[in-house]
Amino acid sequence: MGFGKFLAVLLSLSVAGNIAGTFYSISLNIQIFIPPLVVVPRYVFSLVATAMFYDTITNFLGLIGYWASAFIAIIILEHLLIRHNNPVEYDLDDWDAPRRLLSGIAALAARIASFGLVIPCMSQVWFTGPIAKMTGDIGFEVAFGVSAVLYLPFRLLEIRILGHV
Repeated sequence: MGFGKFLAVLLSLSVAGNIAGTFYSISLNIQIFIPPLVVVPRYVFSLVATAMFYDTITNFLGLIGYWASAFIAIIILEHLLIRHNNPVEYDLDDWDAPRRLLSGIAALAARIASFGLVIPCMSQVWFTGPIAKMTGDIGFEVAFGVSAVLYLPFRLLEIRILGHV
């Protein structure tokens, strides 16, 4: 029982576990668009989709990881340094008022600028940067660090120009 739970945790953290819902959704869509195929069990479509798209999706998820790493760094800095680790500083009434929301320019600028160093540090199936050839794929870590370094000055400048936190 304990080993099964351990395996379930590993699966939930793996690429396969995260794309299982997508493959199951594909099987439902196939049966909706081609009604005669409703007699075929859904797991067959999931297996076929896995066989067809697994490598492609796995390679694409590797790229998304760099973007996610930068996003996590920015969210942590925003919460800990800008919002002082205080949930009260988030105005929940602003969610549907675009003029009162943050512009996002600082976050976007930090994420995009970080890729100037991430790209040479990435190692993917279709591209390996010069730094990654010597060190291995360190793009995830570089995206986190560079975004964190760039976000704070960009965010403080955004607050100074736009006048709101």
